[in-house]
Amino acid sequence: MKINARVPAAFLCSVCIIWISACSSPKQETDQVEEFDQAVDQIQKQIERIVVKVPPPSEIPFIIQSTGSEFDKSLVNDINNVDQYRNDDDKSALNLGVYSTDIGYLSSYDQSQDALTYFNEMKGLADQIGVTSSIDTEIVEKFEQSLGSRETLGGILDDAIADTRVHLQNSNRDRTAAFVVTGTFTEGIYIVSSLVDEFPKGKYSEGDPEADFIALAIPLVKLMLDQEKPMGELNALLKSLDSDATTDQLVALTSDLVAEYSNLEIEETFKNNQGMTYLEEGALSGLISKISALRAYITG
Repeated sequence: MKINARVPAAFLCSVCIIWISACSSPKQETDQVEEFDQAVDQIQKQIERIVVKVPPPSEIPFIIQSTGSEFDKSLVNDINNVDQYRNDDDKSALNLGVYSTDIGYLSSYDQSQDALTYFNEMKGLADQIGVTSSIDTEIVEKFEQSLGSRETLGGILDDAIADTRVHLQNSNRDRTAAFVVTGTFTEGIYIVSSLVDEFPKGKYSEGDPEADFIALAIPLVKLMLDQEKPMGELNALLKSLDSDATTDQLVALTSDLVAEYSNLEIEETFKNNQGMTYLEEGALSGLISKISALRAYITG
């Protein structure tokens, strides 16, 4: 992920503390340092909470594959877009996450050569934000040697992204770590929601020749709706970061999603009919639209 044109929030806070200390008493200085340390610790704890709840890059794609859904390459972010992210730390972090999920999706459907191409290009984004060691030449070679083994590729991918996050947190770059998590999570629910959106809307009879096809939608709908709590955690994490144009837009977009999830009354609906009502009534269109808006902002 190089040095951002915008000075990192943690660095700005440190500068402020140094400046204030010149005209503050030792007690004031100690209190200010403690407050700053507590704020950093709180953000790191929030990142850890969301990491527990947000699936790693390979998980959602593998679940999608297990439902019998057909592969749709149009759903992954075009690898040619990587050039427009390289000189922007925020976009590099966000799309490092996006591409990691795309690699999981490609790998789960045995699109090995495309997965390798994406993995190689993802290395450039890791260089941009200064986490080259997390996705270095050795890891790329290991990935290449494992082509054909979905489970192994998924493990390598998940470990690489986890190492990236840990490296960023250890170097007090929590904002960048949060953006990687944001991209990873967003791409997963985007792919799921896009697949759900392809299913027919409206009621259907039990004798409908497409009944078996429509039945495939249920696990995908559930998978998408199961992300309500992780989305809430992500929204809280983004709100805890220092305000700037990128963060504020991500907060606004994820807040819209939190509200949309809440309106669906998910737990009660699934208890009654496993969610088919959502498809029959077109009730998911708002959620799908807002997921697409978040993803478009990240990848645009």
